[in-house]
Amino acid sequence: IMAARGGGPADIGVIRGFTTQGVAASRSLNGLAGMAPLAFPSTDSIERVEVLRGPTALLNGLSISGQANIGGSVNLVTKKADDEPLTQLTTRYMSNSQFGTHVDVGRRFGDSKEFGVRFNGSLDGGHTPVDGQTSRFGTAALNLDYRGERVRLSADVAHQSQRLDPSFYGVVLFATPGLLGSLTGIPEAPSSRKALAPSWASNSYKSTMGMVQGEVDILENLTAYAAIGAQRLDTKFITDWAGLNLVDQDGTVAFPSRAIFNRTDVLSMQGGVRAKVETGPVNHALNLNSSRLRWTYGTAMVGGAVLPAGTMYNPIFPPFPTVGDPGDPIRTTETTGSSIGIADTMSFLDERIQFTVGIRYQQVVSHAFDAATGMIRSTYDSDAWTPAFALVVKPQENVSLYANYIEALQPGTIVGAGYTNTGDVFPPYTSKQYETGVKVDWGTVTTTLGVFQIAQPSAIAIPGIGGGAPTMALNGEQRNRGIELNSYGELLDGVRLLGGITLLDSRRSQASL
Repeated sequence: IMAARGGGPADIGVIRGFTTQGVAASRSLNGLAGMAPLAFPSTDSIERVEVLRGPTALLNGLSISGQANIGGSVNLVTKKADDEPLTQLTTRYMSNSQFGTHVDVGRRFGDSKEFGVRFNGSLDGGHTPVDGQTSRFGTAALNLDYRGERVRLSADVAHQSQRLDPSFYGVVLFATPGLLGSLTGIPEAPSSRKALAPSWASNSYKSTMGMVQGEVDILENLTAYAAIGAQRLDTKFITDWAGLNLVDQDGTVAFPSRAIFNRTDVLSMQGGVRAKVETGPVNHALNLNSSRLRWTYGTAMVGGAVLPAGTMYNPIFPPFPTVGDPGDPIRTTETTGSSIGIADTMSFLDERIQFTVGIRYQQVVSHAFDAATGMIRSTYDSDAWTPAFALVVKPQENVSLYANYIEALQPGTIVGAGYTNTGDVFPPYTSKQYETGVKVDWGTVTTTLGVFQIAQPSAIAIPGIGGGAPTMALNGEQRNRGIELNSYGELLDGVRLLGGITLLDSRRSQASL
């Protein structure tokens, strides 16, 4: 529960009412999961942002970063060199006084311009809208590609770094035991311009990734493809990442002084074949895909004292305390997700009717390690099947009616201490979406009207009888229903429109016992 939030490094997205914090949960790079920047994503090297609304278990497999792609997913497509040479320098300004520059250079070589090089680099820095806060942000990205008659290859290497001084996450209400029960109301939030951290507090991160991918036309109607990539994110905090602790109803706060060093390593790979086959009046577009994603997380922390800091309306912070060096991160969790899926899009009547059916088998294995000994403390191992169906009917050339059923999959949990069923392993959570709608191409503008429902199961604690220990059970549900209207196109020559509106009804419920 956050009374105030701002000035921190968190990157939060909301699609169809479901929050995905951190890009690994909902973003991929050139179709490869886990390769989009793990912290703030820069768009300087991005050619296109593809947003797919709704669950994506069949398309992207199981999310192993702790959050599923329930509301939707985002794929970032990197820039490649165009046929025409490009040398571009851009300067920019952001409030309150952040200045930046961006360079974009692209060239193609060879008799048929088969070899391409594209480089993007940027540097931004200055004061943010938060009083006393400064930001520094730098990026560098290189794309190399080859486009032959039957073979296409590309490689991407990118680095990002950022530092916020001071960095903070807001005010936390649940940090003080018993406080929530004594509150008669949530205190008024302080000004969003106020820095809720001392001047010596900071957050910095460095993210480095590399990936290669390619595809080969084996036959005219058969293509094989593969991709592999790796990424590392190092994040360092001088302060507590959780923010100020609310102490009482009047807004009194305390400041946990800590030094934290977190590290995330991702290894991702996929491969498969695409084929087009005709069987009488039916055309088939087949896709067989296999993927594997390993996610490793480690942390190191040195804790200091919890220091008084006045109120969140007029914070008074102490001088820099000596908290020590946390050292290198120690591995705490490692999760591996593997999957194999197949899908077939069948077209009838000159593609006026298209029906897609697919299924994916997915397995997730997760280990939790003891930070002191490095030994495995607990293991999670489970698997699941996730199907999907979609129908598109075109009564007119510019009108498409559609309906689909698709699922999202996220790892189940191991019941922790304090419950009657401590140690139980829940199966993967399957969220289900039903959607129908209509898409119309008006010539210069395209509109889509859709109606959807997504149901996500959740684990909740059931109170014990007579004050006994509670039991954790998978009998909760969040159900989001909505109506979406989206439009995009060129209203006038050189004037493009992109926008939409969603009416959302979200409810949480508990099944009867």
